[in-house]
Amino acid sequence: DLIGQIIDELIQCESGGKQFAINNKEKHGASYGILQYRLSTLYHFADRYDIERKDVFDIEFQKAVARKMIEEGRIKHWGCSKKI
Repeated sequence: DLIGQIIDELIQCESGGKQFAINNKEKHGASYGILQYRLSTLYHFADRYDIERKDVFDIEFQKAVARKMIEEGRIKHWGCSKKI
């Protein structure tokens, strides 16, 4: 599906597909995992969408939150959204 393809492209751009990627160079705090979430962002949206909180590096958890965010028009949370 289209959202799945968008998520796959975001993953490649954000982390190169590396599950345990960490970016400490962000001015707003570190980003983690395949979709490079800040912890506060990931858990805020997980709670908002009633998705059970899991480990920040859990791939399916990150994808589930991303799907809901994109469905809601929040793709601009990812810097790489400008490249896809």
